[in-house]
Formats: sequence, C-alpha cells, structure tokens
Amino acid sequence: MSSDPSNSRDGSLDQAVSNCPAYDRYELPDGATGALCFDVLRKAGLAPASIGSPINPIASCEPFIGRAFTVKGVADDTISADESLLEWTRMLSAAPRHSVFVLQPGDHARAYMGELSAHALTHRQVAASVVDGPCRDTDQIRALGFPVYCSGVTPRDVVAAWRPAVFGGAVTIGGSIITCDDLVI
Repeated sequence: MSSDPSNSRDGSLDQAVSNCPAYDRYELPDGATGALCFDVLRKAGLAPASIGSPINPIASCEPFIGRAFTVKGVADDTISADESLLEWTRMLSAAPRHSVFVLQPGDHARAYMGELSAHALTHRQVAASVVDGPCRDTDQIRALGFPVYCSGVTPRDVVAAWRPAVFGGAVTIGGSIITCDDLVI
C-alpha cells in the first residue's frame, strides 16, 4: 500500500478530492451564531438543515464555517493495528484546509476523535470536526481550542478495529444528509 496520502487502495480518495468543490476560506461576520445563520438562510428562502442532539460540542467555541469534507467508515476486526493507523493518518491528511471534517463512522463503539487527531486537523487548518460517534481526550482537545462536535465520550480507540471506507460521499448525521457541497456552520 502506498504511503502517498493522495492514493487510496481503491482510488476513492483521489476521486473524492477531485469531485469536491473548492475548499475556499469562508468567514462569518462578528456576532454571527449558528442560530442567526439558520434564521437568515431560512428567511432567504433556502432550506438549511440542522444537526441537534445527540451531536453536541465538547466545549463552547467560536462560530466556524467551512465546506464539509465527508468520510464514512466501517468497523473491521480483521485490520491490523499498523494498517488501521496508516489509514487513519491518510484520512486526516486528506482533509482540505478550511474544511469541516465530517465523519460517519458507522457505529458508536469507539472514539473517532482524540487529541492527536485534533492536533493534526488543527495543523492542516481544518475549521472543525463533526463526528457521529464518541471522542476521547476531551480535556486536551478543549485546551487546544479545536471545535469538536460528537455524540459522547469513550476511551476506546480505533486501532485494529476500524477503517475509513468512503471519502467525499454523502453521509447522514442526525437525520441530515451532508455532502461535500454543503457549508457547515
């Protein structure tokens, strides 16, 4: 397996990056909140979607905006520890600058965001992470100031148990379908 993060085993990563719209940097005006943005979009005749509980922030954070970079994954008890870590780091490396990393892991058995992943995404200048599953290392993520939305907390990690399967496809979180065409606020 190539260590080049632009090549996945099945080519899905290359296709996802080329099929996603530009990951431009967006900025919200001072004082903007998610609720205010929702109201403005609705009054403009658009149909904004929202994701509510059980997906919640691990800490209060400044409002953010970015185009979604979606990943869907699957549990895999046959994957080796080395292979799962390699695939995890390739997944994080694929997140475009200024995007919002949106992960549909397929279960709630493991933590899908932790301190090291939050550091990696911060380094890549990713705006935030939305995970339909638990995370871990919440005190360290709070100290880092990286916005993470998730459904809970667990110490169990993904090593030798999970792999990313689809990059850039539609995912469903909290009843909302999210694609790489969507802005996440």
